[in-house]
Amino acid sequence: NTIRASGTVAAGTVGGYTASAVVFDGTTNNTLDLTAATVNGTVRAFGAGNTLSGDGTIHGALLLNNGKLAPGHSIGTITVVGTASLTGMTYNAEIDATTSTADLLWVMDSGPLGTPGTADVTGATLNVSNLSGTPAVGQTFTVLHTTAGITGTFTLGTLPAGVTSASLAYPLVGGVAQQAVLTITGVTPPPPAPGGAASIPTLSEWGVAALSLLLAGGMLWQRRRGRI
Repeated sequence: NTIRASGTVAAGTVGGYTASAVVFDGTTNNTLDLTAATVNGTVRAFGAGNTLSGDGTIHGALLLNNGKLAPGHSIGTITVVGTASLTGMTYNAEIDATTSTADLLWVMDSGPLGTPGTADVTGATLNVSNLSGTPAVGQTFTVLHTTAGITGTFTLGTLPAGVTSASLAYPLVGGVAQQAVLTITGVTPPPPAPGGAASIPTLSEWGVAALSLLLAGGMLWQRRRGRI
């Protein structure tokens, strides 16, 4: 079941249903697809079968415990003006190595006296796929940004093809972790170009010594032949 929202949606009035919040529970493969939508209310999608996707803004709490997050339809951003509880969720993030961009969840304060923009990712998993280009060692991608801090850390799951290792950092601002930044730390070496120099096998120390003796013996034999 997929509900697509566009424009401005009051709490719970997605798809003709009205309630105090947009709620998906259980494991029935529900998807809330925010297509340039603004949702004024809490969005709750508990359970591994429930997904929040698209580009949009939620003015309220996002409760995605054990659910799935997939911003955009390629690279996209979901903004939460409030708090985000993401414990145990799976974040299926896309990156684009060509443009150095990535899916982003942006969690911000609702005002000077409002709800602080915090995110709890305790027990959450980050899976990463690449849309175009070849990721390079040292390339970085921000997948989560908050204004008031991150609790917990992600576990890295799947990585893009060709990426052998990556790391996650949580830079501190005023002693508070505000971002989750993915850094590519290892990639598969590209194959030799057609017609390029092939790799030259190297000899061990014993191999070098044996080759030297063989060459010396050959030179001595040539000298003796010259005396006959």
